[in-house]
Amino acid sequence: MQAVVSDNISRAIDRFHIFRTLDDKTKQRLKEAGRFRAFAPGQVLVREGDTSGDLYLIDSGKVEIKMHTEDKDVVLAELGQGELLGEVPAITGVKRTSTATALEMVNAVIFPAELIREIAKSDADFKQAVLKIIETRAVDTMSKTVS
Repeated sequence: MQAVVSDNISRAIDRFHIFRTLDDKTKQRLKEAGRFRAFAPGQVLVREGDTSGDLYLIDSGKVEIKMHTEDKDVVLAELGQGELLGEVPAITGVKRTSTATALEMVNAVIFPAELIREIAKSDADFKQAVLKIIETRAVDTMSKTVS
């Protein structure tokens, strides 16, 4: 069973574009540190305001991202296979800015925030790729939450 989980983590890392520029040693560290976890439909992966900064890579399934504004919840996005979740706290260390809920069965690889921050400090291409995701999502979030 452990070999299957390890293979799933390896496959997910090799398939996702922001990890492709990493050297083999760094990829191996990610593979060793990553945890594979399943989430049932309706299960919360992360909650707005949480202090955990782990980075999630969605291997399969769909996740709804919501943010609470002054008077309502706003759906920001629906994420699926090959997309990251939790990139802001993973890189910056801030609290979670939204809640992520599984819309269907979700399999995800979870990477410790400390390792992600360490890689971002030592690999400019990786950091730039993550910052581009953050920038794109921030613009999209502002368009949905600012009246």
